[in-house]
Amino acid sequence: MIRGFANVGQYEETLALFHDMEILVFRPNTLTSLSTLSACASHGALEAGAWIHSYVDNNDLNRDGLPEETSSP
Repeated sequence: MIRGFANVGQYEETLALFHDMEILVFRPNTLTSLSTLSACASHGALEAGAWIHSYVDNNDLNRDGLPEETSSP
């Protein structure tokens, strides 16, 4: 849904749905995060984009949206 909202220019709905996912403890995957970042850029929502970037970094999302596993020595 987030990608659909972002693709048709419904930027506020995109950001609201991402926020709702966080509140409901649904973990966004990489595609969801990238779509939301794109919506932020198109909407000029710099602070929201910075927050989502931080979310991706803080949650160690890799390309497939899953936490990166640490290899054992």
